[in-house]
This record gives sequence, C-alpha cells and structure tokens, in this order.
Amino acid sequence: MRVFIKHLNGNISLNVSKDISNSELINLIKNEIDYPFELMFGCEYLSENSNVNLSQIISKYEINLDEIILIVIKKRTEKKFEIGNEEYIKNITPINHRNQISKIFSYKIIGSKEGTVWGGKNKIYTDDSNISKAAVFEGLVKLGEKAIVYIKIIEKKSCYYGDYINDIQTEDWGYWDGSYIFVKN
Repeated sequence: MRVFIKHLNGNISLNVSKDISNSELINLIKNEIDYPFELMFGCEYLSENSNVNLSQIISKYEINLDEIILIVIKKRTEKKFEIGNEEYIKNITPINHRNQISKIFSYKIIGSKEGTVWGGKNKIYTDDSNISKAAVFEGLVKLGEKAIVYIKIIEKKSCYYGDYINDIQTEDWGYWDGSYIFVKN
C-alpha cells in the first residue's frame, strides 16, 4: 500500500504493508521529519502506544484503497516557556525579548514598588515596565514575596493606560515598540 504523508516541510511517499504496526510506521516517518509529531488518518490518531493500527482503521471505515493520506501534526513540546532570568530580582524588564511575539518567558521576581510601570489598566504593559512591580499591581505577588511569573510578549500598542491598584500607581504612555501581558503557566 502506498502511504502519502503530508507535513510542514512537504510530502513523503512510502510503500508499506497494510498490517504495519504504528511503531514501525512512526519510525519510518521519524527518519524523514526532524520535529516531534502526531500522526492522523481522518479523525483517528495513530500513536506508538495506541491499540488501533492502520489496518484496523481501514477496516473500521470499510476503506478499500491502495493509497491513503496521513497527516502529520506538529506536536507541542513540553516546555511551553523560556527562562527570562536565573535569580530572584526586584527590578527587571523583558525589553530584551522585544519582537519575540507570542513567546512565553518565566521570571523569578520579588514583589516590589521599585522602577516604573507603563500601562496595566487593561493588563497590557510596555516592555520596559518593571515586571516585579507590575506583578504586585495585578495582585500576583505581594511586596517582598518571591514568585515565578509568566509573561507573554505581544504586539506593540499605540497607547497604554495606567491605574492605581494594590497600592501601586502605573503610568499612561503613548505608542511603544513592545508589550507584554501576564499569563498562567
């Protein structure tokens, strides 16, 4: 049976037996694809640990084909974030991650009133705003408390609005080239 595999970098064509095991099929594909993936046929996932293999799916759907198409889906890696800093700190900004849109970073912070924070009323901050102070403002950490917080780098904004919450005053600002928000891990 000919199997066509569609993936991010193109297509692969393999000749395989109809009763090939999932492990054998996945290992053949691993030779061609250099990223973690999941394999799908229709609505069925084919995994190394699954009891359902290709021939069973073909029988289940009463398919009588000499050729099938499998779809490769890029698997999310376990690590959903990158480390922003190594030690707990009171005054730190993510400005060095500007333009890494949608990436998530963890920061070890100590809740603080130090530094300046621009924005926050709508939970969006300029990327030169102190993360430790912004975390206190949002109620994620108390003054002097150590915590690990997660921020996501987002698109630049045309304006940022300050507010007074949790005994922290943040400032208004106009256009700025980088932004971040807090996210849950």
